[in-house]
Amino acid sequence: MATRICNCCWVWRSIWFTLVIEASNSHHRNEFLAAFAISAEDKTMATEWNTIADQAFQLRKWIIWLKIPIGAVSACLNLIGALALAWNRKMRSNNTFIFIAYSSASFVVTGVGAIVDSTISLRNGIYGHRNGFVLTELSCFQQRYVRELGSYMTTTSYLLTAADRFVAVFSPHFYRHHYNKRATTVGLITLAMLFSVGMLSVRFWTLVDETIVQCSVISQGSNVTLKFEKSLLLSLHAVTLLMCISLMLRIHYSRMNRVQSGVEIRHRKRRRILTTLCISCASYTATVVAGTVLEEISLAQSDPITGIYYTNFVVLVDFSGLVSFCVFYTTSAEYRLSVKRLIRKFLKLCGYQQHLSNQISTIVAGSSWAKDA
Repeated sequence: MATRICNCCWVWRSIWFTLVIEASNSHHRNEFLAAFAISAEDKTMATEWNTIADQAFQLRKWIIWLKIPIGAVSACLNLIGALALAWNRKMRSNNTFIFIAYSSASFVVTGVGAIVDSTISLRNGIYGHRNGFVLTELSCFQQRYVRELGSYMTTTSYLLTAADRFVAVFSPHFYRHHYNKRATTVGLITLAMLFSVGMLSVRFWTLVDETIVQCSVISQGSNVTLKFEKSLLLSLHAVTLLMCISLMLRIHYSRMNRVQSGVEIRHRKRRRILTTLCISCASYTATVVAGTVLEEISLAQSDPITGIYYTNFVVLVDFSGLVSFCVFYTTSAEYRLSVKRLIRKFLKLCGYQQHLSNQISTIVAGSSWAKDA
């Protein structure tokens, strides 16, 4: 009887362990199959993502190569313009030319940022898949930081220059006694720099570490932040354009209502500077607004490849530095004369260095001949 009871207990015990072990094995087997299915799905998604990213790079490759020489030429020309205005003592005492020099410096930053952005894009596009590189919003922000900083600096520089001329024309008494001071100019430029850095800091804190196909302005930060930035930038451009249009209308009607006299002739130089400013501001705003509209069109496309195709035309913004330098050089005699003087001094300095090196080599050769004799 005891033996039968032990046999029954052993049978039930074996059945219990069999059920538990099978259930445990089936649970682990299901987890393994689920993990295998997830990993296979991730691999498939990663492969599709890499394919789309490679197609995007092939579509944007020629644009990326084009941005490097454009950025280099724009940075060099505007650096010459900024140094020419800083070198001229008379220009340094004029608020308008100080703001124009700040605008040229911002185009230098934008050009350097375009070179950095294009170089990193080429490196990631050519060697990124081989090294396992994945483009995220954070890496895109780091890649385009200098470029975006230059863009904000340029926008604020045009706004400050237009506001300076607007106050000078419509309220000359306030401009002469309160506004036209070096401390005011330095303070406004400092505020513009802080505004530019602050806007990029706000974008940084709203970044999400997600994978993206291409690096552009529309692929950084949340939609709320990007919409706020675009609305703010468009508002700044609209205010700048309205001030420029008001100044141009004021110039037009003042020419019609005034008689050509000595006072009118003395004011021609100021009007030329103002006209140059308005043309440059309008050209920059047109390129930036066109770039913003094209980015919106590319963002509205359901097919990412089609959106990338429209993004290629945003290269119009990169020509704004070249257009600005050409406008100031061709329409402002003071700006053109300052640039020519700087280039002439640089060439003269290079010639003097060459002449000095020739004299040193002649002296050394003469001393060696004297020793041999």
